[in-house]
Parts: sequence; C-alpha cells; structure tokens
Amino acid sequence: MAVSGVHDVLVVDRMLPGLDGLGLVRTLRGAGVKAPVLFLTALRGVGDRVQGLEAGGDDYLVKPFAFAELLERSHVDWKYPEFRR
Repeated sequence: MAVSGVHDVLVVDRMLPGLDGLGLVRTLRGAGVKAPVLFLTALRGVGDRVQGLEAGGDDYLVKPFAFAELLERSHVDWKYPEFRR
C-alpha cells in the first residue's frame, strides 16, 4: 500500500515484526516513494538515529514521545515542500 498510494507522511517503526523498518524505507525509496518518512521507535542511540536517516528517513522520534511533538514533526512537509524528496 505504501508503494502504490499517495501519502502526506509515513510513520515507520524500526522494529517491525518480520521486517526491519530500515529495509522497508530503503525499499520504498528504491521504488520511488517520495513521501516524508518519520521513524518512531524505541531505538534511541545516536547510531540508530543516523542509520534511520541514512536509510532515507527524514526525521526520527524516540519513544516514549509526546503526541504534540509527533504531530508537529509530521507537518514539516507541509511547511517546507521544497525539501520533499
């Protein structure tokens, strides 16, 4: 669905059952999906965050999180459409 649809933002967990979120995002980017990707995960190390961004993520938010922050971060594409991939 993520490959065939049009999305404002994709919220992806790094620890998906049966699939790593990094691999999912790499696959989506390879398929030409340009929607912004926000990783939302419990993996909080600097290396984890860098890996998420290198895999094609646009932002990275660590659990636990404040919903207000998630909402604001999800609006970044609407604020700065020139940065859309």
